Amino acid sequence: MGRYHILKKWSERLRAKKSLSVKTDQTGAIEGQTMKKSSSEAIICKPFFIYTSNVDAHFHRMFDETDIYEIHGNVETWQCSGNARSSRNVCPQLHALPKSIQFDINRETMLADITDITDRLQCGCQQRLRPNVLMFHDHQWIPNHLAEKNYIQWEAAVEEHLKANPMSRFVIVEIGCGTRIPSVRKESEVVVSDIFLKCEKRRQVQLVRINPEFPNSDNAIIKENDLLISIQNNACASLQLIDELIDAIN
Repeated sequence: MGRYHILKKWSERLRAKKSLSVKTDQTGAIEGQTMKKSSSEAIICKPFFIYTSNVDAHFHRMFDETDIYEIHGNVETWQCSGNARSSRNVCPQLHALPKSIQFDINRETMLADITDITDRLQCGCQQRLRPNVLMFHDHQWIPNHLAEKNYIQWEAAVEEHLKANPMSRFVIVEIGCGTRIPSVRKESEVVVSDIFLKCEKRRQVQLVRINPEFPNSDNAIIKENDLLISIQNNACASLQLIDELIDAIN
């Protein structure tokens, strides 16, 4: 079973537990209320969220768009490129890359010849489209503010739930996040530290860091309070072993 399938399996198990938890007595007054919630309420009631710096859009194959916050964008969403000197604002619209577009990659140079599809990858302003992926010193990238807002609301709701429910537990599973661009590592550590402190230092939160090269943490709060489980292995093997343990427990 691939790693995305394992994560999907876990998410469905969490959703099933969430569904059972809202069922009440025979009147069924609350049963199914998730389907009736506003979009904002539905977001904060999610039992999981995906926060990723991956730009390959693979999570979209297995999960709903509202489950995901791609902090650096993805290669299957495109945007206006503006111009080389950044002398004007880019057009704000985002465009899904048509499935009919296929790139011929030179395996030696790792460059794509786009001369035959340039006309099909143009913004309404006649500038070329570019992948909606954040690059270094990129002042024209268009961030996904809706996904960011969804994540912030969800994370805040998790904190409030844990503060109000001392028996509840929260786990961050961080997979393969290195130190060269440590955006996700930093977010994981900030969230774990914040929850630990806001929950009166109760052990309600744990970070599971899966990384063959950098499985540890320098965060003082996490180190001093043993809030990290380090797994020095690759993603697929680690997830498969964890999945087997979960199945054995259940």
